[in-house]
Amino acid sequence: TYAAAYVGMADTYNLLGAQHSVMPPGEAFPKARAAAEKALEIDPTMAEAYASLGFVAYCFDWDWDAAESHFRKAIELKPNYPTAHHWYGEFLSTAGRFEESAASLRRALALDPLSLAVSTDLGASFYYAREYERSEEELRKALEVDSGFVRAHLIFGAVQEQKGRHAEAVASLRRASELSERDPVILSSLAHALAVS
Repeated sequence: TYAAAYVGMADTYNLLGAQHSVMPPGEAFPKARAAAEKALEIDPTMAEAYASLGFVAYCFDWDWDAAESHFRKAIELKPNYPTAHHWYGEFLSTAGRFEESAASLRRALALDPLSLAVSTDLGASFYYAREYERSEEELRKALEVDSGFVRAHLIFGAVQEQKGRHAEAVASLRRASELSERDPVILSSLAHALAVS
């Protein structure tokens, strides 16, 4: 009868399915959806559950209309929920709506200023928008807070590669590889940077 616990399960499965497929997406995301739907059965006004469903719709179903609807509903119900703004910002970046993405991610960061994930994803959004200087600035902030944050090294390496700074790109991606215990996705990025250099 505790809706928040189901949201916790939903978000755990969401991240296990999305983060380099630690868990097979076909297994993780249906469990995330079921847990979020159970949370909404218990409490139909639970913003966090709508954000969880938005993540499933965005990352697994590729139903972007549903994803946007869920994220907006979460923000409407709980405007100060950082995760809703964070995931909505990621979604907007993927959709190529970079100004909206930056605004949503900045809102998430204002609500949760120490979040390395949000700070890094703001840097990633700038990277995808080809705004490499702004991306580098955000990523350096994240790495100042925690020099061992793997995703910040990964995106920072990609930024340096695009800027033609091959030695820095390779160094950052090597660090990400070491920190992640040789994650295959990161190794492929390192291999690409080495080939380009």
